[in-house]
Amino acid sequence: MKFKQITAYIVASALMFTSTAFAAVKEEVKEKPVYTYEQVLEKALKNSSDLSLLEQNLELMEKQNQSLVQSLGGIVHGEMTPELPPVTYPENLYTLLTSVNSMTTAMGAQKYQREALEKSLAYTVMTTMESITSSEEAIKLSEKQKSIYQAKYNKANLMERLGMVSANEKLAAKTELEKYEAALTQAKIGTENSYNGLARLMGMSKPEFEINYSVEYIPYKPVKDIAEYARIKNSTNPTIIMTKMNVENLRNSKTMSAASSSSPYSYDQTIYNISSAEAGLKALEDAGKAVIEGTYAGILSLEASIKELESNLEIAKKKLEATKTNFAQGRATRLELDEDGLNVKTLENTITSSKMKHAALVYSFENPCVTLGGSSSR
Repeated sequence: MKFKQITAYIVASALMFTSTAFAAVKEEVKEKPVYTYEQVLEKALKNSSDLSLLEQNLELMEKQNQSLVQSLGGIVHGEMTPELPPVTYPENLYTLLTSVNSMTTAMGAQKYQREALEKSLAYTVMTTMESITSSEEAIKLSEKQKSIYQAKYNKANLMERLGMVSANEKLAAKTELEKYEAALTQAKIGTENSYNGLARLMGMSKPEFEINYSVEYIPYKPVKDIAEYARIKNSTNPTIIMTKMNVENLRNSKTMSAASSSSPYSYDQTIYNISSAEAGLKALEDAGKAVIEGTYAGILSLEASIKELESNLEIAKKKLEATKTNFAQGRATRLELDEDGLNVKTLENTITSSKMKHAALVYSFENPCVTLGGSSSR
């Protein structure tokens, strides 16, 4: 009786220990959070050093501007504020007025700089998540491709030993296998790098998360007049607006800039600076038009490609169904069935990836500043 009681106690204790151990292991294994595009972008915006520095710079410029205005005794843009008594103009009046004008322009440009940075960051997050999603599907596909070419190599190896194929045919099968092994390794490295990049954008030291990214594909509405569309987009492009503001400031400060210098060629230098800035603005506007026209052509080309891929997919699916029937009747091999199934999956992946690329193209078409001027997105 005592022996039975002791045995029961030992068994119960062992079960309790095992349950506790499993519970501990279960607690230690934490599921990785899954982030959507909106969640990643929110974290990236909060972590952006560029946006943070922009805010700090604005505060600094406001203080500097106040100091300049005080140095002028209330004179701003050559006028005396009515609430202040008349003062003697400082000797460096034109230099101070030029500085005030430049500072005012720079402060006004801050909101456009912020807009450009935020849109650039959104585009970076979008394209990075598209890259990761496409790469993850490519890895799954490459693993299936590798298994098929492994089977082909095994078959060639056996047939070569039996004298049914040449050594060259066996070598060709091995080369194909190695090609897919290398592609698989490269895809894994690329995916890891993209995850690391996304983690850095969100302020994380390592990518302890997964992503869920998908898009709704809608063919873009035709643009009747691409030249007019480009003109309108250029007029609202924050990168171009900032350049225009700089040109206007140079024009408005022409006299004061020349007067503030002791050089006999100061006026000529000022005129040259204005001409140079105007030429830069014209080049930027032309580049903006070219970017918009090129992006629109890319959208139309990609949509045509997607349409063709979808047609090819329907043909591939019909072929797969036929192969399934033949396989069931013993008229097709497992390898043929796997290859046809892989072809369908390859086309599906390509279509999905193309649709995500289409979404990024549309975003850059509607927000051309993300591909014009190279705004950083740290």
